[in-house]
Amino acid sequence: MVTGDKEDIIQKVKAIVSTYKSIYIAFTDISISTTYHQYIFARVKPISSLLDAHIELQEILAYSVKDMYVPHMSLVYGDISSSEKSKIADEITLNTTNFKADRLCIVNADNLDPKTWLHVSEFELSN
Repeated sequence: MVTGDKEDIIQKVKAIVSTYKSIYIAFTDISISTTYHQYIFARVKPISSLLDAHIELQEILAYSVKDMYVPHMSLVYGDISSSEKSKIADEITLNTTNFKADRLCIVNADNLDPKTWLHVSEFELSN
């Protein structure tokens, strides 16, 4: 979790994302985990531009993650049995296997409930 003054965080991110290009995100498979933010998720191919951006943002915002970074798109959050979770994951079919990420968003996700998350700022990435 990133902590600090909202405007300071926005300015730090703004300063470095101006150098970022759009990133083509490719999904590899649907997975499940016991981690809340990776309960049922689509794995993202860990390409160097995505991993480099993650490391750079981590450094500039002075935050550390105890778990290994796993690029993904969360599909389901919740607290259901492992068998039900596996059944749901097996039934998911993505309509696309890739997309162009052309913006970076800052979201205040202090609470585990996605309904409470707030969009803070958004930055376009160059082509």
